[in-house]
Amino acid sequence: MKSASSTEFGNRVNVCIGPSCLLQDLRNRGVSQIDLIVTDGHDGLLAAVVSLFSATLRQRCLVHKQRNVLNAVPKREQQEVSTELAGIWKQEKKEDALLNLAAFKAKYRQRYPEAVRSLCEDEEHLLTLCAVEAQ
Repeated sequence: MKSASSTEFGNRVNVCIGPSCLLQDLRNRGVSQIDLIVTDGHDGLLAAVVSLFSATLRQRCLVHKQRNVLNAVPKREQQEVSTELAGIWKQEKKEDALLNLAAFKAKYRQRYPEAVRSLCEDEEHLLTLCAVEAQ
């Protein structure tokens, strides 16, 4: 994700590129709080959010996460695994999603350890929306 903003000072123009510039521009325009951000794990964006809007909740992008997990699964079994992942994401209650997540990990830990490793990476941000929607 790249963004650019510029500020003119007399004849000099400062150009800022990157996620921190986008968020700083929002801050400059009066945004004091961002309730939730959905990210794919971009380090620069995450650092900017923590720096400028530290109370922001974060949800990992489930499309990107699912693609990453499925990359570690043979094509012939991706539909089954994809259906089971959807069973995690689509739970209304976080407790139910956590139960499905635990069942998924137990089922595939031996068969597809890289897929489970990928799923567990950033796990604390996988189910943020369940908690938000419950409020």
